[in-house]
Amino acid sequence: MNELEKYIYEYIDIVNVILGTYLDSTWGFDNNKQMIEMSQYQMRLPIEQLDNVHFSYGTDNPENPKSVELHRVTQGEFKQRNSKNGINYKFIGNMCLISIYQYWEDYYRDKIAVSKGMKKNDLKSDIMGDLRWLRVSIIHHKGIATKDVEKCKILKWYREGDEIFINKEKILEIISNIVEMLMGLLDIS
Repeated sequence: MNELEKYIYEYIDIVNVILGTYLDSTWGFDNNKQMIEMSQYQMRLPIEQLDNVHFSYGTDNPENPKSVELHRVTQGEFKQRNSKNGINYKFIGNMCLISIYQYWEDYYRDKIAVSKGMKKNDLKSDIMGDLRWLRVSIIHHKGIATKDVEKCKILKWYREGDEIFINKEKILEIISNIVEMLMGLLDIS
């Protein structure tokens, strides 16, 4: 395996780890929501009443006087953030996009470019350019699309002012486009 192949396949491995993290997380979110709903059902009280009961995370069993409460929400808030359109889904999808892009930009783009006898800034890609515009909106504009996302050439999902939400279908499309781009780099070397 030559250096170019090494870096391309390393990057693909990292992208696959990020995908696995996304899938594990969203599966966990689904299970969290189901767990609370099942618990609420077994209580045989009105759901509206139970949705106002607190749910908390702590350092130990809440009965232990040394336990420290770390985080508290209502059961309703817990169910909402673990729902398919909840903040947990939005956060993990957006963070996966950012991670995929940052690994590329901060390490693999340079290594792959050098392996091809190029400078980092000479290695350009429509998919990675699109991720850059989306990343800027996520990080610097609180997840709201800036006008620049309308420059996207492949990922034409958002208009200025739209909330950016990278769901499973979008993650899979991103990864498919990245792998296609990387395989193209192998074909022309």
